Amino acid sequence: MEMFVTVLFIIIVVVVVITLSGRNPADPRLEVQDSPARITLDEAKQINRIACLRYIHPELARTLASNLQGDAWQIAQSGLCTTLLDDGQQDAALQLLSRFDAHHRGVALHNMLNHLIEAGDERQALELLAKSGDDLPQKPLLKIPLLRTAGRLDEARAELAELDECKGGSDALQLPRLARQQRAFEQREAATQMLDLAWQLIQAEAATQQYLGLEDLLKELVELGEYGRLQAIAEQLPVQQRPTAIAELIRAGLFAQALALLQDLPQYESNVLYEQMFGAMLERAQLVQADELLATLDGTLHTTLLTQLAQWHITRGTFNTAAGALQAQARNLQERIDLYLSLWKLQATERPALAATLLDQAEHWVSELAADEQDELRFFVLNARLSTQSRLPERQRTSYEIRRGLEEMERLLPRMDSYSRIANLGLLARLLQKLGRDEDTMARLAQARELLRHSGPQDELEDFDKALLLEDMAKTYLQLQRLDLALAARNEIPKEAMFDEHEWIAALIEHGHLQLAIEGLSLTTLLVLAQPLAALTTKIAELAEQGQALRSQLLARLSGDAFWEPSGTTA
Repeated sequence: MEMFVTVLFIIIVVVVVITLSGRNPADPRLEVQDSPARITLDEAKQINRIACLRYIHPELARTLASNLQGDAWQIAQSGLCTTLLDDGQQDAALQLLSRFDAHHRGVALHNMLNHLIEAGDERQALELLAKSGDDLPQKPLLKIPLLRTAGRLDEARAELAELDECKGGSDALQLPRLARQQRAFEQREAATQMLDLAWQLIQAEAATQQYLGLEDLLKELVELGEYGRLQAIAEQLPVQQRPTAIAELIRAGLFAQALALLQDLPQYESNVLYEQMFGAMLERAQLVQADELLATLDGTLHTTLLTQLAQWHITRGTFNTAAGALQAQARNLQERIDLYLSLWKLQATERPALAATLLDQAEHWVSELAADEQDELRFFVLNARLSTQSRLPERQRTSYEIRRGLEEMERLLPRMDSYSRIANLGLLARLLQKLGRDEDTMARLAQARELLRHSGPQDELEDFDKALLLEDMAKTYLQLQRLDLALAARNEIPKEAMFDEHEWIAALIEHGHLQLAIEGLSLTTLLVLAQPLAALTTKIAELAEQGQALRSQLLARLSGDAFWEPSGTTA
């Protein structure tokens, strides 16, 4: 996530710097560096935004670019040709290419060829060049792979030798690409030397360039099998730069070396890498190593990875034989119950028979706990059982089981601490909604809000806890189509405690409150893994005249300053 934000920030800054270069204060139009184009400051901002948006939602980026004119249209559209290639629309990209002036045609073609070559699609790059009718590019790092792919090996080697002689202009960003071409010609020693030079340059420029080019260097070392160099570089990096190197060590299967570098990282970063490493071990079916890693971890990370291991066995049909070992790997009986309840949730729809067995076992273990440890876990088991009932047609449900289960859940609630009681009232409310008892659902939510409203120091609820609970209530109200109460709950969350805006936007979209979702959009809400724009545009496309109006509002929002400012308004 943070890497994605950083990349986008770099893109924005670079575009701005290039665009403002050479500006004449007396001229309202700006001269663009290395280009005959001249654009206004407002057009520069729009081009900037389109360049960023293409990574989030290419179709909307192309729509916004189509609204520009003149040189601004040329700049924006030339940057979008590669998105058409990514969408498999090569003919459309070529058709767009034909509409550019000579300069921007060259820029767009260079970008497309570079994009394909970097992705390893040299054959497609050569086909694209043939269809465009253009000559081979003059830039060696584009020309060499195209010559090689065309079978003109002597020419390619000659170009490569010339580039090697001048060391690629000693550019740390270009040297790994040069090494890649040398590797393609089995010039491994030369490629290794080129990467050594790249590392020297990256180190020399680290203070100002923040190790720019490091990721490409590390990937090429992996491709060369230069694992000793990779590890040596990783050990020299400052802690904040190590995750990239550790990820490459994991990709190479060098788990012991990666583990040695994980120790000094902040927990949130190390946890991500532990999960990545554990997943890589499972992909390789290295169960002994996975078990050894699991044994060194504890807390929620241990439970997460143990669940991942159990899922791995389930998908391969080996869960029954592995169940005993998985149970033994749980730190205690509570973790074992958590594991089985998590697996029940994951398998309830796809493998209902297995899910039922998992739930029976979890319920048995709950009964073995001390009486004062049973309440919340027993509540979760009952919720799972009645959720299973809610999936059945009403005539097939067992009313006695539902009634007794709900009564027991109500009796368990007062025994819990304040946070658990309020949170589980929300869980009970959602269960009642699934069972079609909307009136009871509203009563439980009202009870939860009242408890939260009158909570005091004795309840030990921090602002973050209250924000979590209010956010959960707001989304439940949305499910009940009570937008008024949902907004009221969110309005009680202090601004400084707001979080996960993208989940709220996603909930608004899911329940059809599209205008509010559009008004709440900001760049921050989109720079996450769960991007709501695709869901929003899909919902809008399903509507008729109203959809056209909403699409216009969405485009206006994406074109406006508020969306791109860190303080962009939210619903």
